[in-house]
Amino acid sequence: MNVIDAAQQMGLSYPGGIEALAMRMGKNPTVLRSKLNPNCTTHGLMLEEAVHMQAITGRCDIVMAMASDLGGIYVAQDAGADTGLSAQNAVAALNEVRRWLRTLDGLEVDSISLQDAKAIEGLLIDVSARLQSSLSQITRHTPR
Repeated sequence: MNVIDAAQQMGLSYPGGIEALAMRMGKNPTVLRSKLNPNCTTHGLMLEEAVHMQAITGRCDIVMAMASDLGGIYVAQDAGADTGLSAQNAVAALNEVRRWLRTLDGLEVDSISLQDAKAIEGLLIDVSARLQSSLSQITRHTPR
């Protein structure tokens, strides 16, 4: 799904539709409807508006479509999760990576499904983000 289709779908599926979403955003409903219409060339959704839409709806469809268009994936950080990486958490994350690597060992790159490749990419991004967060916390608490 492309970015505009994702934005339009978010607006249409919002309780009360685009009109209700526009009110929550402080926008004119007609203008927002035009911005979410893939056939309208006179109006375009601004990045700030896309972020605001996603914050209001609690959905990340637009950023997920952006990532997909760029050949990547979007991985949300669990808001309730402890961003610090304990030793147990680090071992568990690295064991998950090790499990995937064992599964892939000996496979031809062409035989890996797109779904598995995206799952592995997401896992590695998640582990990398958790390790980076841990490093940042250590750095902040290290005397200079």
